Formats: sequence, C-alpha cells, structure tokens
Amino acid sequence: MDLEPARDAFAAVDVERLAAELAALFPNDPEIAHVQEYARFTLHGGAVPADASPATRIFLEHIARISPHPVTADQTRWPAPAPAPAPISAAATVSASRASRRFLSRDLDFIADLSGIERWSIAQTLNRLAMDRIEPKKRAAVVGTMRDDGIYIMEFVAHYLALGFEHIFIYTNDNADSSLDLLDVLSEHGLITVLESEVTGKVPPEAKAFGYALHLLDDLRDYEWALFVDSDEFLVPASRYQFSIDAVLDALAREDSQGRVAGICYDWLWFISDMVFERQPGLLCERFQHATPHWLAKCLVRVRDVISMRHQHYPEVAPGFTVVDSLFEPLDLSTIWERRQAQYGGGRINHYWPRSFEEFAIKKARGASLVMEDNQYDRPYEQFFSWNGHSAADNSHPTDPEHLQKVKDQIDALRALPGVAAVADRIDSEFSGFLARVTAKQDLRAEYARSRTEPADFF
Repeated sequence: MDLEPARDAFAAVDVERLAAELAALFPNDPEIAHVQEYARFTLHGGAVPADASPATRIFLEHIARISPHPVTADQTRWPAPAPAPAPISAAATVSASRASRRFLSRDLDFIADLSGIERWSIAQTLNRLAMDRIEPKKRAAVVGTMRDDGIYIMEFVAHYLALGFEHIFIYTNDNADSSLDLLDVLSEHGLITVLESEVTGKVPPEAKAFGYALHLLDDLRDYEWALFVDSDEFLVPASRYQFSIDAVLDALAREDSQGRVAGICYDWLWFISDMVFERQPGLLCERFQHATPHWLAKCLVRVRDVISMRHQHYPEVAPGFTVVDSLFEPLDLSTIWERRQAQYGGGRINHYWPRSFEEFAIKKARGASLVMEDNQYDRPYEQFFSWNGHSAADNSHPTDPEHLQKVKDQIDALRALPGVAAVADRIDSEFSGFLARVTAKQDLRAEYARSRTEPADFF
C-alpha cells in the first residue's frame, strides 16, 4: 500500500485531498464518515471529536501532542516533542510507583500490529503521517524486550552503550524478580526508558511492544535508526567497524547515497552451552564461547521507512525501500523465511538462548505463566537439549578482547552511578532464591536427567 499520495496531501495541508486519499485507501474503515473531520483535526487542531472510538481517540490525542497546529506547508519536518509530562489518556498512563516508568494498559493491545498496513485505521494512518514529519536529531537507539532478566540487564545495557547506541527503550511485563528496581534506577539516570506493559494474553507481548514503538513512542523518532532485539540478543558488528554502530552507519551511507536502505539484517550466531546445569558467575560473552550458525536474523532499521515490525525478525518497509544483509547486499523478503546459509561478513547477532539449565528453568517458568491461546513461549525442558550443542574446536567463537574490555569498562561506569551497584548486586545474590521460588514444585536435577536428549539439527 502506497501512502505517498496521502503524504503529499498532508505536506500541502490539503484537507480535502488528504481525506479523499485516505478514504480510497481504507474504504471499509468503520469511521470513514468522519475521515474529513479527522483530516481537518490533524492539520488544523481543535477538540477531539466526542464520538471517536477509543483507539481513534488515542491516535488523535497523540497527534495533538506531537504536531504544531495549525500545520503549514513550509513545515517539512518537526522537532521531536519532549516526553509527555502527563498521560495521553487512560490507556497510556505513567506508573504510580516510578515517574520515569511508562505503563501500557490492556487498552493498548490493539497496537500489536498483527495484520499489516491493510488493517490500519484512518486515524492510525494520520498518526503515522504526523510521526513521519518528526526530524531525528540522534543516530541510533535500541528497542528491547525483557522479563525476569535482572541478572543480564547490566551486560545488555553496557554492551549497547559500548557500541555507541545513544539510548535504550526496554519493554517489560510481569517481572517476578527485582528487574524493575534496576531498570528504574538506570532510567532515572537517563540511560534507558522503561515501558511496562499489561499483558492480557490476547496479543503477544513483543508484538504489542514493537507496535507501540513504531506508532506511539514519539521519543523513538528522535533517532534515525533503531535495533529491535530481545534481551538475549547482542549485536556484534564486524571488527573492521571497531565495534561501533556509527562506523557501520557511516559505511552504509557511503554505499547507499540515495538513502533507500531501510534495514540491515544480522544473522543469528546461536551460542550453545554444552548442556551445563548450573549458572556460573560472569558475563554471557565470557561464559559462552561456542556457537553454531543460524539462518534467522534481527534488524537495525531506519525508523521512518519501516511500516511494521510484526514479523519481529524482519521489517516491512515502505515501497521503494530495501533491506540488506550485513554486507549491504539486498535481501529478498519474499523468501526470507527459507533456510539459507548464515552470513557474518559485516557482523552478527550473538543469541544466548540455552545458557545453563537453571537459567532455562526460569525462561520456561516465565513462558508458562503467560495465558495465551497459542503460547509459543512455553518451551518444554527437552528443548534446552535439542536446541543446544557440544563445545568443539570448530565451533569456538571467543569474544573479541577489545570489545570485551569496552563492555567491562562500561559496566564499571554504570556501577559508579548512584544506586546502581547496590541493586545489581542484590539481584545477583537473589538468583538462587528466585530460582527456588519459580521451580518450587520441581526437582531440577531429576528433570535435567529425565529430559536430556541429544541436540537436533534444527539450524
């Protein structure tokens, strides 16, 4: 679906043409009778129509917050607005426990973009056109998801700050460990933004998080690029980029002078744990040094050119834009789910999925607690072994010492911030007790022996 004619009408501040373009794009929108009213509101402001649906009201209130009114034809781009000092609506409130934490209620489940642009509403499209006019002033941010990942937070944040990412947006929900305490402290120091989501089981948590990031997180529009990852995924650019995201994007700019690349996809390198039972101290990048190639990827995307992240691994991009691999070679998104040989020439995503059996038990308990019709997050214990592997000389992938030192230095800098070290140390000391709580009705040693199998060739 091509939004360019509607974008041109928006830029020309032409209410009639904008309304006509949107009516043609979304003839089945239940609120099509109000299309001209909504277009006029978007371009000229005023009061939100009293009979707007709840979802439409959220979009229109957001447009009012981010848009200068009235819009004029000479306003080609807008500065990113400051974070909302108060809730946009009852559906997007600030947590009472911490002013720095944002709360995404169940009323925002609709933002999980499961069907693509064809199922957008007129109000959602107007919101997107308004968001696209925000001028990014910064280079790159991370959009991540976490739950009960307290023991990994410091490494995750340090890793991405060491790469040169300027900010980290972390979506989280239903934490049973002390993750929120550490996330809140880091947020108060301005290093991350914490978005706590109410999970109902109607939509996958990650889909809701990524949909919100693209459609309602105007803070993200202050950044030209965003990396969408989970807490166990660590981007590692090739050594020729000096482990710097700026160096990667500078190289892309030289290759892509027209700015038509909307995403860089990095294949997984799946780190195995040799079936280890106990969690050992240390960083993930030190504890696990062996891995096997995997054909799936995660992407660094140019925010303005991405239509949807509903597939999570790969973006849907606007017409005329392309997605490339780490060597900046074009990818055919129509065949993206077909198995292929992983390529690490320009970098990779280190995916620390199995880790230790103790850590997997927490992952399993976390997934099992989600109430969903199709709960893909509830993994059987056997999968720890079948999706694992044995260490060998030919699958050794040690962490580069230079990058490792940068991460350690960044961790030291984080720990020096008031309040951070105390909370991080407390979370680490609580691990055994947390594990005991979530596996109280299980004998993990017996489960380890019962479910043990050999690795499967699922790569």
